[in-house]
Amino acid sequence: MGRGRNFERRRALQALYQCDPARRDVVLKRLSQQFTRVGMCRSDPIVRLCLACGNIQNRAGEPLARHFKENDKELLDEDWL
Repeated sequence: MGRGRNFERRRALQALYQCDPARRDVVLKRLSQQFTRVGMCRSDPIVRLCLACGNIQNRAGEPLARHFKENDKELLDEDWL
């Protein structure tokens, strides 16, 4: 029994968040090159991993935001949305 497409997508995104920084840099650089080539963004964009979440539990909000900041990622919470 297969796990389905959504499982594979989640697994790929999780691997990108958890992989070593060198691998993540290569992936993000290639994505920015591809997006630039097809005109989806300006040349030499700044690319960062972000998580958009519209409903974070109160007690988890600050530690989660701190974790993202310490790991050079951005948390887009309900205020941002």
